[in-house]
Amino acid sequence: MKHIELFDTTLRDGQQCPGAGMSREQNHEYAQLAAAVNIDTLEAGFPSASEEDFRIVHDIATTYSQMSHAPKVAALSQLKEAQLTQTMDALAPLPSTQARVHLYLPVAPDLMNASLGNYANNKTQIIKDCQHLIGMAFKQGHEVEFSPEAYSQMAENYDFVSELILAAVEAGASIINCPDTIGRACHWQGKDYFVNHMNQHAALVKKHKPKHPVTWSVHCHNDFGMALDNSLRAVTQGPATQIEGCFNGIGERAGNVALEQCI
Repeated sequence: MKHIELFDTTLRDGQQCPGAGMSREQNHEYAQLAAAVNIDTLEAGFPSASEEDFRIVHDIATTYSQMSHAPKVAALSQLKEAQLTQTMDALAPLPSTQARVHLYLPVAPDLMNASLGNYANNKTQIIKDCQHLIGMAFKQGHEVEFSPEAYSQMAENYDFVSELILAAVEAGASIINCPDTIGRACHWQGKDYFVNHMNQHAALVKKHKPKHPVTWSVHCHNDFGMALDNSLRAVTQGPATQIEGCFNGIGERAGNVALEQCI
C-alpha cells in the first residue's frame, strides 16, 4: 500500500487558466479551504512573478505558521539565484519543515531552446547551476522539490535528464516531480511513455543515491484528455506517491488533473 500525498497547485498553475484569477482575499480564503480538506501541500504561487504574488505567498505562509494543523507551503522558482532568494523570503514566516522550494527547468529539446536560448547548449553548466541552487535552498533548511519541465517530452535528452536528476538529489532535492507539461503523454507510446521513464529514473536514483530518499511526483495536464489516466498510472504502474493538480481541473490551457477525481 502506498500513502499518496496531494499537492494542490490551484493557486499557482490553476490561476493561469483564463478567468480563474483570484483577488488577494480570495487566495487567502482558498488557502483556508485547502487546509480544511487536509491537502498535504499547497503551492501558493510564484513569488518572483510580481510583488502581488510575493505578498500572497508571504501572507499564506504567515497564516499557516499560526495554525496548529496546516499544509506545507510550496512556492515556485526558476533556476535563477535572484528568484530563489525571493522565494525563500516569501516562505520565511514558516518553520523549515513546512516550507518547500519548488525549482524547475525545461528539459524537452524544443522547450529548452525556446526558454533558455544559448544556455540550453551548455548542459554541463546547467547541471552545475542546478546543484548550486538546490544546495543553496537545502542548506537554508527548506524542503526542495525539483521539476524537469516537460519531462514527458524529453526525447533525446534522456541521458541529460538522468544526470540532472542525480545531481538534484545529491544536492538535496527530496521530491522529483515529473510533469506532462503540455498534456501529450499516453500509455500507447509504449517504452517512450513517461511513466516507464519514471520507473527507470527511480531505479537509477535508488542504485546510485541509496542514502537519499526521494518522493516521486506526477503533474499532468489535460490537453488530450489523459491527465487523470496518466496521473493514476504514475501511481499504480510507476513510483509516484504525490499527485499534483487543481480542484475542478482548472489550469493552463485545458487544465491540470482534477484533484477531486484523483481522490
